[in-house]
Formats: sequence, structure tokens, C-alpha cells
Amino acid sequence: MNKILLTLLLLPITFTLSAQKDISMYKSYADIIEGEQRAHRGMLRFRGSGAGDNIDIDYMRSYWEVNPAVRYISGTIAYHFKALELLNEITLDLNQGMVVDSIVYHGTTVTSSRSNNQLHISLPGVLRVGDRDSIAITYHGVPDATGFGSFIQTTHGKDSIPIIWTLSEPYGASEWWPCKNSLTDKIDSMDVFINTHVRWTAASNGVMISDIGNPSGMDHTMHWKHRYPIAPYLVSLAVTRYEVFSDTLQSISGKMLPVQNFAYPERLADAMDGTSKVPDMIRFYEDTIAAYPFVSEKYGHAQFGWGGGMEHQTMTSVGGYNYGLLAHELAHQWFGDAVTCKSWRDIWLNESFATYMTALMERHAFGEKVFDNWLVSTNARVTNVPDGSVWVNDTTVVGRIFSGRLSYRKGAYVLHMLRWVLGDEAFFNGIKSYYKDNIGQYATTDDLRSHLEMAGDTSLRGFMDDWFYGQGFPSYEIVYQQADNNLFLTVNQTQSHPSVFFFEMPLPIKIYGEGQDTTVVLQNNYNHQDFHLPVSFQIDSIVFDPEHWILSRDNQVTLRINSLENGLYCRLSPNPAGQIVRLQTNLSLATIKDIRVWDIAGNPVFSPAPARWIDGVDISAWPVGTYLVELTKKDGRPFVMKLLKE
Repeated sequence: MNKILLTLLLLPITFTLSAQKDISMYKSYADIIEGEQRAHRGMLRFRGSGAGDNIDIDYMRSYWEVNPAVRYISGTIAYHFKALELLNEITLDLNQGMVVDSIVYHGTTVTSSRSNNQLHISLPGVLRVGDRDSIAITYHGVPDATGFGSFIQTTHGKDSIPIIWTLSEPYGASEWWPCKNSLTDKIDSMDVFINTHVRWTAASNGVMISDIGNPSGMDHTMHWKHRYPIAPYLVSLAVTRYEVFSDTLQSISGKMLPVQNFAYPERLADAMDGTSKVPDMIRFYEDTIAAYPFVSEKYGHAQFGWGGGMEHQTMTSVGGYNYGLLAHELAHQWFGDAVTCKSWRDIWLNESFATYMTALMERHAFGEKVFDNWLVSTNARVTNVPDGSVWVNDTTVVGRIFSGRLSYRKGAYVLHMLRWVLGDEAFFNGIKSYYKDNIGQYATTDDLRSHLEMAGDTSLRGFMDDWFYGQGFPSYEIVYQQADNNLFLTVNQTQSHPSVFFFEMPLPIKIYGEGQDTTVVLQNNYNHQDFHLPVSFQIDSIVFDPEHWILSRDNQVTLRINSLENGLYCRLSPNPAGQIVRLQTNLSLATIKDIRVWDIAGNPVFSPAPARWIDGVDISAWPVGTYLVELTKKDGRPFVMKLLKE
């Protein structure tokens, strides 16, 4: 979800118009995330209670009466459900302040009790496993004011037009209606009836199939039908004076998809301009992942009284029409709505995906430079603090669940690195299969990992231990030296947090010289790892990770100075040599780790122990040619010497 937007800082006017738009997109990410945190801060007094775990809800029929000028709701919720165990009581979540008027079961009023924001409903008989049944709850009340979100009454425009809107993620649904407020059961289908005065329009999930005036002529009832599984926190309504306009596009499924927009009259021009980009966004996401998941119904936007957005299923709530915001919330229809995280500990399955898909969307729309800027800025924000895992270790803290640095940005960069490790084909195939196999369901990080592993024919357990569960990030030092047509590199790594012993990663290195360049990938499996590569030109410089694939900070590339360094001396004598060659050095043997030898083609040659080099090594059996002898100190510093065999 994307709860956002307060005041954008003014930027220096030194860009073209398109460049200014690009910058504003990225500025909005911080506002989006900050707003989402605020939106949920008041809701965390309630967590998943386990209510309703003994039933599976197949269908919900809700009838609500709402006056946007009054903070109040009344209505009836009818559930059709299947018993998952032997039971004679059903428990639902409902805030203690809401009044239950009646509960009807098979035409008869049944008894209930209340405790700890739960509604306990007693059934007159016992249901067996698999039995299907139904119940209807009539209630009313003033939902608790939880700040931004849940159930809000406010106004908009210079005429102070009243509005009521909802935002229930993560725990706010039971503030305003009786439900299973958890990530265990999606409602398979639902009908929503909203009765209000004729001057107001109601927006909700699914497709509006009727708008019927009541005999008095003062009220009307709008009927919204939704026939896809939906998580309780994604059920929404918004009631105010709206201007309604639509667009359409042909989905890759072949169906015509309406894009229906409910905008404030005073923001109509902004709404029409911003949402005009949405059909192109849908096409891009369809090409990248799969057909829009609710293609038989619609996609839409309902403006609400908050500067951010919330990905209510098929009807995103938005406070504005920023390109990045619309792209982010749209991406949630695939990741967050159709496939929903099974635990708030795995919120990255919603937010990281939406963040990374938005970045890919903006690269598609505005070019590679925009994407590159996003990578640089995201890396900087994530690594500005040395700790933090993508996995949410405390779901009672809203700032942790909706951490912009971790759940959004670091998670998005983890997806970017998975793409690097697996390659584009395996990565996107794995994402597509993960989506396909979990559509309409709740999913876990292990579900994602298993699909990516299958697509890439590899294990990602170590990667996920380091980058998802582990904290922090690496910093690299690349030390290099060229000897004729040979390049010697040593990769040193430090970790910002002790939870990760070592980040094993393929490292891209770009080598420049004599007007040409080449990129090599080093599989870095341990610290102080040495690499020997052939090169065909004189090296001018080396750049680490030029395309920003690796989340890291304070990286250095250093040219190694050999033989004489800070008073250290290493020399092979005689050189050239035919039979015996000795190492002359002021290093003690205790400081030397090993001495290794390669021929000019890069093939390893038998490498005697360091002590034997001091006494003299017999090289008479070696073929005539040039050899490279690398001495490595125990502190990791190597020295490379050329040896000519006569």
C-alpha cells in the first residue's frame, strides 16, 4: 500500500520539465511510505486474534447506511461459511464500541457475548466439519477514531464537502464491521450495498451493477458486486460527492477492462490527467507478470481525504494523482491483493514488489537514467543505517511493519539482487509462477523462494538467510594488479552488522583500458578471495558494480603496489632462472600465508611451501616461459612477481 504525500520540497529549477517530473516521482516515495506508517499507527493495539478460525467464509453480503456528514455507520453483514471443525460457536472481531442489534440464524435470533473486541455467537446446534451455513449480524455505532485510516469522516474542497472513507490495513477492519480480521481467510465473493442520500455517490470494490432510488426520493442504494477472493483489510467504501469518468483498455486476456475513476469535483482536471497514464501501466504490468487479476470486473480510483493511497481491491483509494503513487498502488493489485502476504512479518511480499514494479514501470516510461537514479538513491537510503532486516521481527510496531528503509526499499533491492543472481529469464519466470500458483491466496516468503529456486535450478537459502533474515550490508575493497596479460584481484569484504558472517554474491567488475572495456563477474564466496584473469590490454581503471546490482556502501578499488611497499621487500633471484630460484624478502615466514604460481596462460603450477622458496626451488623441469608468482601475507595483502624460466 502506499500511504503518502504531505508537502514536497521545492527543487532547484535546473531540469527540463520531464526531468522535474522524474525527480518528483522519487521524492514522493518517502512521502508515500511516511504516510502509510502514520495511517496504521493507531491500529496496532489489535493484532490477529484467531477469531473465526473454525470457519471458512465463502460469501459476504453487506448492507451499510452512511451519511458522509456524520461519523456513524449502521448495517447488516450476512456470512455464508463452511465449518472447519465441530462447533457450536462462532467468534468474529468487532470493536467493543460498536453495538450489535441482533444476530439472526435460520430466521431465529440467537444469543451472543462480547469480550476483548470480539463477538462470540452461540449457535443452537452443532455443526460438523464441512457443513455449510449462514448467519446475519445487524449492528450500528461510531467507529473509533484511529487517526489516519479505519473509518474517517472529514471534508474536502472550499465548500467543505463531507466524506466518509475507510482504510483498514493492517488491523482496522473490525473497527467498523464484524469480520475475521486476520490473514487466514479470504472472502471468496461479496455483494456490497451502500445506502446514502441521493446527493452522494458511494465507491466500493468490484462492479456497480445497480443504483436504485428509494421511494422517498431522498436516498438511493448502490450495489457493488465482487466475485474474487478478498482479504478483509481490502474491503472499502468511500462516500461523498464524486465526479465519475472512465477509460477502457483491452487486456492481454482479450477482455475489455474498464478503468473507473471517482474524483473530487475540485480535482477533476488533475484526476483526468493523472489517470490517463494508468492504461499504459496496466499493459506494462500485464506484459511483465500476467493479465490484470480482476479483469472480469474493473480497476478504479476513489479519491479520499488523505495524501497517499491504499490498494483497495479493484478500487484504489488515492489522495492525489502522482505518477509514482498510481503505479505503486496499481502494482499492488497483483502483489498484495491477488496474492497477499500470509503474515505481516512478510509484508515485503506486498510492499517490496509494488516498489520494485513501480521502478521498472518508470524505467519503461522514462528511460534507463531514471531507473539508475532510483537504484542509487535507494541504495543510499538503505545503507544509511548499518542494521535492519527485511523480515519484520516485531509486528506490534507500525514503523517496523511499514519501514520505508526495510519493507519497501531494502526489500525492493533484494528483489533486484535476486534478479541479478538468477538472471532475467529465471527471475521473471519464477515471479510469474509464484503469482500464478498463489493468486487468490495468502503467500509466504518460502513460497516465493521455492518458485525462484525452481526457475533458477539453484538453492537460495543462503541468499535469503543473508539478505532477507540477516541485517545490514557488505562493503567491498577490490585490490588489483596487472602483470603483462594477467590481472590479479583480491576481494575483501566487511559486514555492517554481525548477524551476517559473509555475503556470498557474484560481483560485476568493469575493466577499462586502451579505449576498450570488458565486464567480468567474480563469484565471491569468502573473504580475501583471490582471482586471476587474462586481459588483452593495458588496464587504466576498474569500476566495481557499475550498474548497481549489489546493495553495498563505501566500496573501494585499489591498485596494488608490489615488491617495495612501506619498507617491505620481495624479489626472486636469479631472474631469469634455469634451475634454482630463491625468494629474497624481509618478511618473516610467520607472516606469509602461501606462495602460488601460474603460467602465462593462467594455469596453476605446483606451488612449493613458503619455506622452500627461501632455501631455493628447483624449476629445471618447468617448461621455458613466463610465470607469475603470487605471495599472499596472512593479513590478506598479496604481492605478484614475474619469473622468467630459461
